[in-house]
Amino acid sequence: MAEKRQVFSVGDLCIDVRQEIKNPVEFGREYSLKDLEFSIGGNAANFAVIGSKLGFKPKLLSAIGKDFATPFLKKELAKAKVSSSLIKSRLPNAFSIISINKRGERAIQSVKNCENDITSNKVAKMLLSSLKPGDIVFFGGFYHLQNMRSGFKELLQKIKKKKAIVCFDTCFDTRGKWDISSFLSFIDFLFVNDLELKHIAKGSTMKKRVAFLFKNGSRVVAVKQANKGATLFVKGFPSGHFESYAGKVIDTTGAGDAFNAGFVFGLMNSWSLDSCMRSGNFVAAKKIQVHGLAAPKASAVNHFLAIHNKPTLIIVPDYNELSRLAAQRVINLLKRKPTASIALPTGETPKQMYRLLVSAYKKGKVDFGKASFFALDEYAGLRKQNKNSFSYFLMNNFLSKVNVKKQNIHLLDGSAKNLKKEAAKHEAAIERKRIDLCILGIGRNGHVAFNEPGSCSYGLTRAVKLKQQTRKVNGKSFSENIAPPKAITIGLKTTRANSAKILLLASGKAKRNAVLNTLKSKDFMRWPAVALKPHKNFMVVADRAAGKKS
Repeated sequence: MAEKRQVFSVGDLCIDVRQEIKNPVEFGREYSLKDLEFSIGGNAANFAVIGSKLGFKPKLLSAIGKDFATPFLKKELAKAKVSSSLIKSRLPNAFSIISINKRGERAIQSVKNCENDITSNKVAKMLLSSLKPGDIVFFGGFYHLQNMRSGFKELLQKIKKKKAIVCFDTCFDTRGKWDISSFLSFIDFLFVNDLELKHIAKGSTMKKRVAFLFKNGSRVVAVKQANKGATLFVKGFPSGHFESYAGKVIDTTGAGDAFNAGFVFGLMNSWSLDSCMRSGNFVAAKKIQVHGLAAPKASAVNHFLAIHNKPTLIIVPDYNELSRLAAQRVINLLKRKPTASIALPTGETPKQMYRLLVSAYKKGKVDFGKASFFALDEYAGLRKQNKNSFSYFLMNNFLSKVNVKKQNIHLLDGSAKNLKKEAAKHEAAIERKRIDLCILGIGRNGHVAFNEPGSCSYGLTRAVKLKQQTRKVNGKSFSENIAPPKAITIGLKTTRANSAKILLLASGKAKRNAVLNTLKSKDFMRWPAVALKPHKNFMVVADRAAGKKS
């Protein structure tokens, strides 16, 4: 469920002249050239072309020169269906001569020419008036743009004031002026390869170099490692390595740009960062198998992730940290999108999260006035005012204590005479508004909401019978120590198809087996949460007691 966003690719546009070197070159001799190829080039342009092939159609903001290559570059941009806003320079176009050996490795010699006419002030005039909250601005080839540094920090500040997302790819600095620490704090996603990382950050290991970047303001760093894959670093969380999917290597030119485009393709679709990394690696792998700027179709990326996708697992020290992280996710979402829709869990696990959200509201740190909230489930036969109903739980622990509007609260009426009709009404409301963040707990037997073992993975909101184990575990507050036999629940398909993000919370040793099997098992009939694993933004947050491997 992707939000409508624009993507702008800001940076270099040049003409690449590629030649294959099949034998060692001996100076003093003359060689005839074979298979000399001309193509569009530049980090920002490559990103735009590959992004267009993936379907998210970035707009290229760059400069174009005045020479024989100008018609060629315009034709190539048009052929790739890349829209552009180009500074018209009197200087010649930028050129890169790329030599490629038998292993697909490359060496590049370049002259910048018209790229020197790209300045932060000119980019600001082309960009800022069109920028909207949630848009993505990708900067490519920054080190190639000598006159971009002046005013660049101020440009990023203006972009961030527009609530846009900034992605920045370092590229190679031929002048040796690598420092970017003055504006790192304004970059949301930093892309860098392992060689470049050694130049821009201090430290003897990759981990120490990224720690240096974090100290200077970075929050998310993706380190590209060629045939070793890529490693994701998120400040405050453990790093994660993602394997390469590369097969035969023909030409690595543009591989990093392809990774960047694949990653941003994931951001455009609101995927988890893990899914974005896999998407980046997959798109890069497809590019290096051929010459030129090849890219898979969007449907191929989706199909690949449907097979290879895994939930993101975050293990935190304790219940308090789990609650803090979950509350912060809600706060961050509402700051970015005040009208967000959120599905709310009940039970013991989310209680502290609700207390933290209420506290944040009272301190003026979050506003719920435009947000909508959905119940996940409800016991059949209980009125909303019943102290054992989930409606009462949500109102008493959270909704009645913040400024949410009554018309934006969507609870389930367990006392409805026609449960089927009540379920259909709730399903329709979810499909109409959609869910930006679905927060789930998990039962000891693996149930999510009230989708018990045996539930259909394509189930919608419906009335269900509860397992005896669930009734006993949930029955402590009932007079006979057993919960009602029936309930209404949103379905597994409802959750998958209508949620931009899924956040599953698990606390305590009793949930350990359910968490382990959610992550490892393929049996969604036995462990219902397994049916959520194809979702591309599914995060499991567990405390050590629940997340520790058996």
